[in-house]
Parts: sequence; C-alpha cells; structure tokens
Amino acid sequence: MFSIGQALVHLKRRKWLHIIMIFSFILGYAALYLGLSYGDGLLAQAETTRLKKDGFYAQLSVTEEQRQSGAFAPTRGTVDTLLAGRPALQGYACVTNVYYETLGAGDGQYFHMVDAKFPEYYNFFLQEGRFFTSEEFAAEDARVCLAETGVGGGGVRVGDTLIIGDAAHTVVGVIGSALFRSRVLIPQTEQYNAYIVGFDVAMQADVTQPPPINWDETPFFRPEMQTVDAYSAGIAQYTAANFAAVLAVCLVLFVYMLFNTYNILKNKAVEDAASFGVRMAMGARWRDIFRQFFFEVLLLMLAGLLILLALNPLLAPLIRTTFEHRLGPLSIGALAGSCALSALVLAKLVLRGLKKQAIVAVIREGLR
Repeated sequence: MFSIGQALVHLKRRKWLHIIMIFSFILGYAALYLGLSYGDGLLAQAETTRLKKDGFYAQLSVTEEQRQSGAFAPTRGTVDTLLAGRPALQGYACVTNVYYETLGAGDGQYFHMVDAKFPEYYNFFLQEGRFFTSEEFAAEDARVCLAETGVGGGGVRVGDTLIIGDAAHTVVGVIGSALFRSRVLIPQTEQYNAYIVGFDVAMQADVTQPPPINWDETPFFRPEMQTVDAYSAGIAQYTAANFAAVLAVCLVLFVYMLFNTYNILKNKAVEDAASFGVRMAMGARWRDIFRQFFFEVLLLMLAGLLILLALNPLLAPLIRTTFEHRLGPLSIGALAGSCALSALVLAKLVLRGLKKQAIVAVIREGLR
C-alpha cells in the first residue's frame, strides 16, 4: 500500500507528461480492445450459429436460373415431402431463405421464414422481447418479426417497425447476432413462396446412421449433408482464421504503442534517478523503488483503459457497423491482464540499467 501511495504522490508531479502518457495508452489499448472484442464477438457468433442437437445439417438451395425460369418452384412443402416418412429422423426444423425482389433483378432484400420448431434446433439467443407465439405461427399472415442486433446498423428495439417484403412488421424480439449478423425472421407463410431461394434444415438423427434421403428426388443445388459436429467445426475454423488476422494487426499497433511508451518512461526514469538514489541512500531497497515505478506505470495504464471502457457505449454502435463487437468477460479480463503484464515488463526494462549502478552513480545519472 505504501508503494501505491508513493506512486500516487509522484504522479501528481509533471501532470501534463502523465496525461500525454494516458492518451498514448488509450490509443494503444484501443487497438487491443478492437481485436479482443472482435474475438469475443466471433465466439458469441459461433455459439449462436452452432446447432443445439446432434444430427445432420443440410443447406438446400435453388440456382438463379431455376428460380428465374420458374422451372422449379420450391416451397416448404417440398422439404416436408422429402423428409416425411424417414424412420431415422427424430424430428427436424427448417429455416426458409427468401430473396424478395423489389425493383427488379439484383435489387431486393433477404429475410427468413421459420417454423415452430426452430428454437429447439437453432441457437437464436433472445436478448429482448419474445419469440413467436403458436397463434402467430398458425396465422395466415402474422405481421411480426424477430431481428438480429445488427439489423439497420444496430439499435433495433422491440416495438420498432420494419418493412419486410411487401408489408410492415412489428419487432417482437431482438436476437443475438450470428455470422450473418443482420437476419430478420418471420413466421412461416406461403405468400413469399415465389421468392424462396433455399432452406437450412437441421435434422435430429443418429450421427452413426445418416438418414437415407434421396436428394435426387428434387432438383436442389446443395453441398453434401454434414453432421452437426462437422458443421460447427467449419464455423470454428472460419472464426479462428478471421480472429487471428485481425488480432495480429491489433497486436502490432499495441506493441508499437509500448515501444513509444518505453522511450518516454526511460527518459522519465533518468529524470527521477536522483530521487531514487536519495531514497536508496536513506535505506530504501531496490524492490521498493521498482514497486513504486511499477505502480506508477500500472495506474497510468489502468486510467487509460478505464477511460476506453467508459467510452464503449458510444464506440460499440459505430464498431458494429463494420464488424462484430462484444465486450464480454474474456475481453475485459484479457485487457486487464495485459495492463499488469505490460506494466511489469516495461518497469523491468526501463529500470534494468539503473539497478546495476551504485547509489552514487544513480544520483549522478539524475543530476546530469
């Protein structure tokens, strides 16, 4: 506690130097903050996208030529017919993908129609509001929707109105953003059958015995059906690669900040060398000097980090317009740990030259 008190007293001197250092720490930790919060966001995305039940996952889609020519008009009934009577299936859920053309080819919007079973299979984490009710699933044309947090650049709330397809829908629930981060879900309805471009189907079955489905019964364009584990592994690989690339850039910027800070601290330590020497001559041990200097650096770093975290509510909406961002326990813990580790390393590097000198030499160093 004495070392912390000494550090606080010492920090009151040369305030402008320390304010500049805090600003430098804010910039350096901003880079690390972006990288770690992106990784935290990707973890949340991967978990949101991962399927709940063991089984199989299939993406069924229609080629643009098929859709435009009308050669194949898929409906939810197409999937039901394909999967009906399969003893190996213990159940399935389907998310229907729709591309609603508004002003001609290539101009429109994507949204998704879901069935009543989708919350049992898909990890859509409700952050606000509610899921659809049984009455809304049974209604011919329920004007309600669920929106991911990334819709509209973020900020969507329960009670907002979104134009989906040809009608206004009321947002009844906000769900956590996944890898596609701007999805809008509505209950299954037939009025958009002409705009269906494909289906995501989650099937619960014994993973050692794939359900005998003859995919040639329908002219779907599709990848091979895969197990839920394989599906999740692909997502994990995707998120890990993206996180590694972003974090590498952020770490370079963070290390550059530490290098600049090292030079400032080295000059600071030289200016303080005389007071260090006097304290040592009066009986202070070197570890007391080191602890004081370490706490000075740590307190400055924590001040910069706390200012940055306090700005998060303002920064987060801006960041989410570019990529996923989530400041969770992992991000905050890593940032706090980096504070302590960086302060320790910098203190050791800066003071290592003075430690080897005699007391008189230390005093002379500060009086030059």
